Amino acid sequence: EWSISKQTWASYNTALRRALEAEEFSGIEMKPPFSENVVLTFAAFLVQEKNLKPESIGVYLAGLLKWENLMGYETATLWSPRVKAFLKGCKNARAAKETTGEAKTSKRVAITLQMLKYLGSWIQHNSGMSEMDKMGFWAISITCWCASMRIGEVTSRYETSFDPQCVLLFGEIKFESLKSRKGKVFEVARVRVKSPKINRTGNGDLITVYGMRNVDGSPSNICPIKALKKYRNMRMMKERVEAWEPAFVQENGKCWSGTRVNAVLSLAFTGVVEGGEVVSSHSYRSG
Repeated sequence: EWSISKQTWASYNTALRRALEAEEFSGIEMKPPFSENVVLTFAAFLVQEKNLKPESIGVYLAGLLKWENLMGYETATLWSPRVKAFLKGCKNARAAKETTGEAKTSKRVAITLQMLKYLGSWIQHNSGMSEMDKMGFWAISITCWCASMRIGEVTSRYETSFDPQCVLLFGEIKFESLKSRKGKVFEVARVRVKSPKINRTGNGDLITVYGMRNVDGSPSNICPIKALKKYRNMRMMKERVEAWEPAFVQENGKCWSGTRVNAVLSLAFTGVVEGGEVVSSHSYRSG
């Protein structure tokens, strides 16, 4: 395998990560040797949820084939007639939409202050979530927005498991009181980011999250300190929480993941943004 370039290995690893995402989304185990139905499920996930072109899907399937071969399996399922027909159908459908002008490139939009206020109202009145999940999602949202943090620095990659070496843990959010030059006392949160994008080695970075206040000095409704402390208290009142547990967990015991956050954002902004515009976790720090 030394003949394979780093870029090619990177594409294989990405294919494996996408397969795990498809497994969590569909509930179908993505485990070699890959059956034809599993491959079709994976391909459909890439089309419907990731909006990938057939050419890109072919690259991911090639990555799966490589992993399958490395594990000692030699099958031709990945390129069966049904799989080829599916990819050809996707290519034809995409070409037809482009011809008629139906195919539009998705445009990610940044979440503005006004949009954030709308999101808070939607969570409270229209989300259908439990009170704990409302506060957990809101704390995630305004922490990422105010501190310009990536969703992967705050939540777990998967809902059903977490890696303590990567995910933000409950004990890694610490509150501290500081004093301004004018002598006013204010509170901040120190958050440990273990795998920042610009530096994935060492102990990571310590991020300071500042609160937000109204003109009269009272805590704002979009204050991350207020939301983090309220969610923390709600969770500790429900059960004993250990420092090594994920910082953000849903009431059903599953981790808050980037996929789950994106699903809630998609639901919240459906019919709100213009056609072709997308609001995702990246929107917290766009612009």
